[in-house]
Amino acid sequence: MKPRARCMGIALVLAALTGTTGCSKSQPPKQEGAASPPAASSAEPPAAEPRVGGEVEESERHAPGATDAAIVPGATGAEIWKQIAAEQGKLEAAIQAGELARVEGLAFRIRDLVVALGEKTTGLGGTDLEKLQDIVVRLRVSASELAEEGEEGAASGVKEEYAQFKDLLAQLQPLTGAH
Repeated sequence: MKPRARCMGIALVLAALTGTTGCSKSQPPKQEGAASPPAASSAEPPAAEPRVGGEVEESERHAPGATDAAIVPGATGAEIWKQIAAEQGKLEAAIQAGELARVEGLAFRIRDLVVALGEKTTGLGGTDLEKLQDIVVRLRVSASELAEEGEEGAASGVKEEYAQFKDLLAQLQPLTGAH
């Protein structure tokens, strides 16, 4: 794994484990005599399910080009899987045609869809939820690796990483109710 991707991967794993999705801003020091913030209302319902994947980190964003603009995920898991399949087809075609400059945008579009899919997946508990979270984090890292290999023009590296990326997508399907 390349150093840049390794650091990004470590950051993603730590973010997933701690439940953070970005840099925390430090709170200003409390002044004497300042009023304390009101206590949280007990009338607010707790979150029903933990979030999976979280928002895409600023360090993971890319500058979309004309062919890889941000993608808007579908409303349901089934719709998102159709989008993933379409983007995966484009990614495979780009890899086969040696169009490595397109790999980054397509990999990141799939990554964004996977994060959205993870957030829409409900009803999982225990080990299935942990497995889903792990796969989402690993797909995010794999997408970054694909992007890096594509930027470097390393066709063999892209093909090798894409095999892992594709395997992770296959592992994700049964957890998300894919048909």
